[in-house]
Amino acid sequence: MQLLAAYIEGLPDVLKHAYAQAQKLWDSAGTRDMVNGSRLVIDVLEQSWIHLSAWFSPRHFGEKSAAEYFSGFIASRHSWNYALQEPEADGSRGREVRVMYVGETLLDIEEAVAETAVSLGEMYMDDFDKGSWERRWRLAKG
Repeated sequence: MQLLAAYIEGLPDVLKHAYAQAQKLWDSAGTRDMVNGSRLVIDVLEQSWIHLSAWFSPRHFGEKSAAEYFSGFIASRHSWNYALQEPEADGSRGREVRVMYVGETLLDIEEAVAETAVSLGEMYMDDFDKGSWERRWRLAKG
């Protein structure tokens, strides 16, 4: 379980670096760059989530691989957040709405990865400090 502990403890640093890279795109103020910045973080989180899944039974993912399962989860959150931001699906809210619904999807995935890491940390790490880990996770976002 030392590998799991190291991985979980390192996740806030991974998130911090992903946010630092994304910030360069977010600062551009161009819609496409801003969306791509959020997608960059989502991609990093998705890969982190897939790595964490190695400590779960494959039965938890049905007939799918963990990668397929998480990809489907992310796609469904993306679709739902789009529906919330653009109920008429007619583009009337402009291109900027993409920044909002992709950003909401990022927050959903961020929360899911954190929940997964905390659950595994509490289950398998004797010295896991949930409060400290969550504080580091929050601070990683800048």
